[in-house]
Amino acid sequence: MTEAQAQLDALRQRIDAVDDRLHDLLIERAALIEAVASVKRSGEVPPFRPGREAQILRRLVARHRGRFPRRSLMRIWHEIMGAGVAMQTELTVALAPDCAALARDQFGGEAPMLEFPSASAVVNAVREGSATVGVLPLVKPSERWWLDLAAMPASSRPRVVARLPLGLYRGPSPVEDALVIARMTPEASGEDDTVYAVFSRQPLAIARITDALTAAGFDCAPLAETAHAALVAVKAMLPSDDSRVGRVVGPLGSDCDWLGAYARPFPEDALDGALR
Repeated sequence: MTEAQAQLDALRQRIDAVDDRLHDLLIERAALIEAVASVKRSGEVPPFRPGREAQILRRLVARHRGRFPRRSLMRIWHEIMGAGVAMQTELTVALAPDCAALARDQFGGEAPMLEFPSASAVVNAVREGSATVGVLPLVKPSERWWLDLAAMPASSRPRVVARLPLGLYRGPSPVEDALVIARMTPEASGEDDTVYAVFSRQPLAIARITDALTAAGFDCAPLAETAHAALVAVKAMLPSDDSRVGRVVGPLGSDCDWLGAYARPFPEDALDGALR
């Protein structure tokens, strides 16, 4: 054996030892997930917590070192967390057309997924309880599912609880951005956007809405629009009974509906390259 071969053999043995330690930690983490699941069942805490997942990923990305890509780190942890949810419950994911790639990247390989012919069908599946969560395209001219959501009674409509991808997804996907709905209250992650549907009896320019909100002190961004409606994200975690946005858009001849909130995705430059 040459000196180089001997060095490679020693390094491979160290890699095998690291793999064993990683595996042992995954086994330990799974045991902790089972303990968490027991507590959740007694307290009726939902097993799927996108706000908590965002907090975990932000912490890991912030502490990351070395040349291992941050995007790969996030994909690994999405799979780990998705498997942890699958250990606690059968979380069924309803998919609007073209959303499968983003959903699988978020929920991992263990989550059962059901494909539906339209976004409206996904909304109905989540509302009726035949699916736990629904993944819907954020902007797609043929799919105005958020209008269907806003038309439902506030007490029974699913809420927006997450946005995909949390970090830039580089895989093949016809849909680049999606929102996740579920029959649960959105959970604050520390960096969140609240989603509103704004309606007007007259033709509505979304810039008028965002300009009025900005003038009132809200940091906001347009997401989608029709001739008489707009979907707007306000950069804050606002509860459903917060009336401030309604008071801003009211003088414009508009009404608004609170649709939920999501953890704000990572800015692209936060995941570029690797720290040295």
